[in-house]
Amino acid sequence: MNPVIAVSPEIIMMVWGLLTPLLDAFTKEKDRKRLTYWAFTGLVASLIASIALINVEANIWGGIILIDPFSQFFKIIFLIVALLVVGTAVSTKEIEDTGVYFSLVFYATLGMMLVASSGELITLFVSLELATLSIFALVGFIKKDPASSEAALKYFIIGAFSSAVILFGMSLIYGVTGSTYLSVISESISALVAGHGTFNPILALGVLLLIAGFGFEIAAVPFHLWVPDTYQGAPTSITLFLATGAEAMGFAAVFRIFGGSLGALSELWMLAFALLAILTMTWGNVAALAQSNVKRMLAYSSIGHAGYILIALAVVTPLGFAGGFLHILAYVFMAGGAFAVVSFFANTYNAHTYEDYRGLRDLAPTTSLAMVFFLLSLAGVPPLAGFLSKFILFAAAIDAKMAILAIFGVINSAVSLYYYSHVLKNMYFRDLPKKVERKPEPRLFLFLIVASVVLTFVIFLDSGRFIDLTMDAAKAIL
Repeated sequence: MNPVIAVSPEIIMMVWGLLTPLLDAFTKEKDRKRLTYWAFTGLVASLIASIALINVEANIWGGIILIDPFSQFFKIIFLIVALLVVGTAVSTKEIEDTGVYFSLVFYATLGMMLVASSGELITLFVSLELATLSIFALVGFIKKDPASSEAALKYFIIGAFSSAVILFGMSLIYGVTGSTYLSVISESISALVAGHGTFNPILALGVLLLIAGFGFEIAAVPFHLWVPDTYQGAPTSITLFLATGAEAMGFAAVFRIFGGSLGALSELWMLAFALLAILTMTWGNVAALAQSNVKRMLAYSSIGHAGYILIALAVVTPLGFAGGFLHILAYVFMAGGAFAVVSFFANTYNAHTYEDYRGLRDLAPTTSLAMVFFLLSLAGVPPLAGFLSKFILFAAAIDAKMAILAIFGVINSAVSLYYYSHVLKNMYFRDLPKKVERKPEPRLFLFLIVASVVLTFVIFLDSGRFIDLTMDAAKAIL
């Protein structure tokens, strides 16, 4: 296949990222919305190209870039997240220099897409850094806000530390296998295990370092300490980017490396991921109970959901991986939509805490109703996407004789319903404390959150199609 066609989604992102600041320089202040639609157009074009290549399989440039159902699935996820970020920017007053902002969004998304397609460790690491450094700049984008600067500093320090740990782990694996190509690493480790069957301490250390390094990227406990402050201090549209896109990127790398290359060592890391899953889902949901700030509550909730996805890595079966992928897809719509709503309420009505959400149903009826569906889906209530993905994950755990993971998952889902209900109670069962002028809900913003609500239902109602899609992605790497 022609390499240019195979990587056309990435080429579109690169070109749009270059042209956006140039277009911004010639755009008048009153025409800023045109820049938003320009960014929206580029993302849609890349999304269409990714969907067109969904069933294509190709090794580009000797296996450096892999085009397969797995990489295309995650590219679609990253582009959907970027669309939500751009749409959320319409309703925010936080962002001033929109040209640079959108350009950084394009390059962060480009880095994420390349991570999903990487067939070689150095390419994966450089792609990871492209995304991470772009997001770091976005987190600290509100220069006059000390909270944004603090969030950026914490994200940068933790990101640099995790990158060093990941690179050290990769170097040890390279030292044992003699290659940075994932396919060669898989063959070398399989031959090593089959030929000797002995414990290799250097290889084991490399695997543990990768688990720790990527643990920071996916916000797994105990590597999660940066999450609440960074999520709260960042512009809310970028918190959306962190909680959905950046987390999905970390999981894409983990699934590609562990499922595709380190499968022969699964007995070494399955138990570690099982323990991380229990700790992460439990701590995330318990800590969310103590929050009064909605954005911070959703930050802890995102930690809990990372724990659910980790179940897939603990069971290592096609069904488990499909459940993990489906939960990532569902999470993009339900959590991405929830963070978009939080951004709108914060910037339009200065609503940040549960109390601030009192009576918002009267000021923003469509947005408030969308928030209801997002939170119910996050809790795993049928007939919404969150229920389906959790059901498949828990079924995979039971099928793999790891029912303890399913038990913890069900208990934590029940706990989450309690703190999500605080938001719903204040929006619908309490009145506005004072008269507030109603402001319009931006049309592009409404389109995106309504589409997200519809898709949370569609994933459940048309479950067969989406399960087949995620099963194809799982089989591409297992």
